[in-house]
Amino acid sequence: MINVGIDLSALDQLEENLDQIEENLEKLDGTHEVTGEELLPDDFIRENTNFQTRSAFLEASGIKSQEDMSTDAFDNFVAANTRFANWQEMFKAAGTE
Repeated sequence: MINVGIDLSALDQLEENLDQIEENLEKLDGTHEVTGEELLPDDFIRENTNFQTRSAFLEASGIKSQEDMSTDAFDNFVAANTRFANWQEMFKAAGTE
């Protein structure tokens, strides 16, 4: 009879890693809310607009609510004061950084 020793600890670790990956993927599923500060941090504003802070950018834009961001007036403000043609373009860029 031949005695063959097989170390299964590596397989156990692989299974644990796969379980963790699966758990992380489940957390990513669905929609997630992002705050304005997370979407438009001051660094992004400084690099892409004529303003130093998100607060200064928003105050100068004159918007009073989130609905105001979908207006032509806000698109015009974005085009005049950022490197983006409109709010949608800016929003997409902010979401990728």
